Amino acid sequence: MGSIYDIDQPVRQTLGNVKVAVSSSGNDANPLRPPYAATGDFSGWPFLTIQAAVNFLNKNTGPSSYRQKVVVAANGSAYAGFNLEGFAGSGDVAIIMPFAAATLTTGPNSGTAGSGTSTTQVNQPTSAVNWTAANLRGRFMQITSGGGASGDADLPTIRPIKSNTTTSFIVDAVPGMDSTTVFTIVLPAATCAQSASPPIAGKVMCCTVQNCQAPVKIYGLQCVQAGCDYGLYSTNNVRLECWGGLQAQSSTVAQVRSLDDRYFKYDDAVLNGSANLWVTDAQWCEVNRITEDTATVLIEECRNVIVQADAQTCSGTAVQIQQSGYVKVGLNANSCTTTPLVLYSCSRLEVQNGGLTGGSNTTAYGVIFGKAGSYSMSGTTLTGASGDFQIDGTTSTWANLGTQQSVVGQYGMTVITVSG
Repeated sequence: MGSIYDIDQPVRQTLGNVKVAVSSSGNDANPLRPPYAATGDFSGWPFLTIQAAVNFLNKNTGPSSYRQKVVVAANGSAYAGFNLEGFAGSGDVAIIMPFAAATLTTGPNSGTAGSGTSTTQVNQPTSAVNWTAANLRGRFMQITSGGGASGDADLPTIRPIKSNTTTSFIVDAVPGMDSTTVFTIVLPAATCAQSASPPIAGKVMCCTVQNCQAPVKIYGLQCVQAGCDYGLYSTNNVRLECWGGLQAQSSTVAQVRSLDDRYFKYDDAVLNGSANLWVTDAQWCEVNRITEDTATVLIEECRNVIVQADAQTCSGTAVQIQQSGYVKVGLNANSCTTTPLVLYSCSRLEVQNGGLTGGSNTTAYGVIFGKAGSYSMSGTTLTGASGDFQIDGTTSTWANLGTQQSVVGQYGMTVITVSG
């Protein structure tokens, strides 16, 4: 074999959009496929493993108008995990996992939204059987057409369902969603197991993304490997965006881990069990429209942070942000047994997206502040049984706060304001 500089070898470069497929009936060595993807749709010759499909793509992703897609089919058993490494360019790489209609206790799992549907509330389809109240949380709404549709059949609009009555369900806002919206209530239809080549020796990981200068997008990731340390591990990437993920590990410490990514975004996901989200040292970190039941979002040493979450019955801190710069948080937390929001050493924090709300949080405060920082808390109503908030060891209520409260502790001054 010639060297990598051999002029007789082809130069692997992306010349346009690329689409490949992965299926449980696929073949990683199909002779009908070319040796690599320059441009075109190769989904008619699916791979058996996600890793082989990733290896087929070009490391040089080309201009921003190009996208390389790996579209994964539903599978009754888990696919082997995968590793993305060393992609460069402005074009993005997208790993797209499948969803399928969820089995519900009662009511339709698909249909056209009923009259009166808004950007945040979907009413039951006309003449449909009622849903079972509180049965839809932890599932997703996927829009296939009509108001709010994405226009990309491979990457449809998705939102976690936060709550439901017998005749409607609530999601975070979808621009354009209305009574023309065609939806399906779904869950991930494929899972990832252990990766054969984890970047950290001795750690069990399902999916890893590392050292990518090109944008990477992952849709619908679910990891189920028993004893897994990280369902998703990412490090040293310029831009990683994930959405529609379901991490639900009740017997392991599996979590999503981002370390030293320049831009990390994790949206429209469900975190259950011990499947925590842990982000360290990002220049920009966004965690939007997350539902949590017993899980924790931990963000530390990040320059810019945006978090929007809905937490129910969390036994650990729902959101903890520490040693970070400019932070914006929106959190609705109810029936948690530990303080749902903890803020340490944040240079500046503002409340956003519906504020900080919720109650019935037992043996807990609504918020704990400490170790210096400046926090603008206007409109906050989040409460706990032990007090509304604690600031460097001092307990108080929002009603008694006035316009400003400050405490000087061993780390400096912690200041809370409610106006201005």
